[in-house]
Amino acid sequence: MGVTSVEVSGKEVAADPSFAVEVLDESVTVLAANAFRRAATIINWTDKFVWLALGDTAVVGEGIPLAARTDATHPGGSYTIGADNLYLGIITAIGEAGAVGNVVGAEL
Repeated sequence: MGVTSVEVSGKEVAADPSFAVEVLDESVTVLAANAFRRAATIINWTDKFVWLALGDTAVVGEGIPLAARTDATHPGGSYTIGADNLYLGIITAIGEAGAVGNVVGAEL
């Protein structure tokens, strides 16, 4: 999958992707709650829009939208958690109807 970079305290930190989660058209957990989380990046590699929820259940059209990938070599939208927007709870995702693929990323 290559290397994902995450901004931590204003510095770019490279990390091997620590997760890949299949996202279809039902809510799935992307990251479990983690009291020790310092940063995370979530990248949409599906062929459709994905919405993230900072909570138990993601809903299509609500929350944080991540654009679809443009082709097999260009990822879609991403969301980064860092010191300025640190969130320690569960993060869930849902894709629009027909979504096929993964969200990938790293958590520090």
